[in-house]
Amino acid sequence: PCALGCDEACDGCVLDCPAAPLSCRTATKTVLVVKDKADDFDLLRACLLVARLDGEDVDVEEYVRTVDHMAGEVQAQHGDKADEATKIAALNKYLFEANGFHGSRTDYYHRANSYLSRVIDDREGLPITLSILYMELAKRLGIKVVGIGGGGVNAVNRMVGDAC
Repeated sequence: PCALGCDEACDGCVLDCPAAPLSCRTATKTVLVVKDKADDFDLLRACLLVARLDGEDVDVEEYVRTVDHMAGEVQAQHGDKADEATKIAALNKYLFEANGFHGSRTDYYHRANSYLSRVIDDREGLPITLSILYMELAKRLGIKVVGIGGGGVNAVNRMVGDAC
């Protein structure tokens, strides 16, 4: 039997195992299609698909439009010709001051903190989900930002030149 508990001779891959819930198989296949159709992995859509596993009503494309709109609001604060430092300052102000995004203050381990859709709605989340939102907004503003991890904490760092 496979690792997921079915009687098939599969290797436990969620794509083919009949013991895996249909929603998991569908979401996993969709994430792979998203990856195959793009030069760069679409982290935003992938994270929203994970959120949809627990909440079938998550409209992935609506949240993508929301993030695009958020980036547009930041862009409007500084114009098209701003340097990266100005863009980062505007992004920080927009996200953390004007809109109050913050780390979880009451129930850190609540699963809502792990779902990007809920982080966008609640403006509260884990360091990793806040970092993903930050990276996606930065990408839309033309700032190269990558995730970094260490000591159980996730954060982001701006990349300069071809360092990545």
